[in-house]
Amino acid sequence: GGALMASYLGHLAWAIRPPRQGRASAEVCTSQAGNSGAVEAPIVLRLIIDGRDPDAIIKNYPLTLLQWTYDNPEEEYDPPFLRHNLVERINKVRLDWLESDREGWLASHRFYPGVVEALLNTESAIFFLTAEDKLILQILLESQGVFLPPDRIFDCIRGDEKADAVVQLARTLDNDPEYRQALGGQATCQPRVAYVDDRLFTVFDVADRVKSPKPPTREFDDVGNPIVPVGEDLESRVTVFLATWGYSTTEQKQRASIQQEVKVQLLDLPDFVRK
Repeated sequence: GGALMASYLGHLAWAIRPPRQGRASAEVCTSQAGNSGAVEAPIVLRLIIDGRDPDAIIKNYPLTLLQWTYDNPEEEYDPPFLRHNLVERINKVRLDWLESDREGWLASHRFYPGVVEALLNTESAIFFLTAEDKLILQILLESQGVFLPPDRIFDCIRGDEKADAVVQLARTLDNDPEYRQALGGQATCQPRVAYVDDRLFTVFDVADRVKSPKPPTREFDDVGNPIVPVGEDLESRVTVFLATWGYSTTEQKQRASIQQEVKVQLLDLPDFVRK
């Protein structure tokens, strides 16, 4: 995602310097609307290219999106339909580009300095929770010599899906010594999980779920009530970081640093590479 690499969206790339301005605006706008900014980012980028102020887009979203559909009558303003339509078109453009010019497509993606080396040299087990297509992520990683089993990459479109995945992973590591050993850890040690993301709203979702995890749905008492694990304290074993690079904005980093509802730490790129 944004904390892993800087990527460009096809022919829109040349018009935004840096392109992250449009993506960051899309993240803020669409997070307020309950969506991921990745899909609507091309619309926001197009508006910025046409001279719209990113702050004005944020303040007037979703009315801005509604106006965009009026100006583009071939689009239907039905959020689920529009989102699905955009996903299909973005994926088609990306796959067509990948098939016709693989080297050019790979060259349009740049990993942040030191990230690849950190992934290759870490002794920790690595997992990816991504809103992107798993195959696309694997192609990008493998182009840099980073090879991961498919079960280390999770499809997670929404922030709450990532939160659920983090909690489930922490529980699996806690309760399955054989799984810990398969990942290269010790069966007797208590594992620790570090979650890193550059999207503030997702970070808050994950931190909130770690603080107040849902009970495992497969365990029930005699009358059908879900059983909450006794003494479960995920906050002591799961650390949630907001990446200060990538698409996070100055305002988001300030908000993360002063809020006290959940435990979130800021993480700079040099520290990430060292850890």
